[in-house]
Amino acid sequence: MKNYFEGLLHGLNRTGMALGAVSTLLLLVLVTAHIVARIIGVPFFLMFEYASFLMAFIVLLPLGFITWSAAHLSADFLVDLMSTRLKRLIRRYFVPAGMACFSVLLILIAAHRTHASWVGNLRSTGPLSTPLVVPQLGMMLGLILLGLTTLYLVLRGPIESPDVSEKETEHHGDRKSP
Repeated sequence: MKNYFEGLLHGLNRTGMALGAVSTLLLLVLVTAHIVARIIGVPFFLMFEYASFLMAFIVLLPLGFITWSAAHLSADFLVDLMSTRLKRLIRRYFVPAGMACFSVLLILIAAHRTHASWVGNLRSTGPLSTPLVVPQLGMMLGLILLGLTTLYLVLRGPIESPDVSEKETEHHGDRKSP
């Protein structure tokens, strides 16, 4: 069951990453079309409205995959000043717990905003008047993938054994995909 859930979660995260890549490609097409339309003097309204919507997909949909592969940026300058024992404690327990709390908080805030947009039928102020729930659902999907991935990684526990040297725990992004 564990391997099935891990494989499913990893597949969903890879799909989120692929959707983020497709959104990036679509944004490139929109920007290029906008530039060409401006050069030939044709109005092109899609760019301004949908570029910001695509940014939500580009940033949030790959979060689960980035968390899974530990490819996110981290600022360890404060932790690096601490003793080896304290560093290990922080990296094994406090960082995962903090990440789990952060994920839950983001999901709750995004759910509240998405629900308000749905109930209030809020629309963008652009000429196309697109329902705001569309990018917010993409945001929710990305944050839910982040939350599930974080929860799984927290429940799975530390990936290194207690006798691992400090040099090996420095680069903690070596999780293997299934």
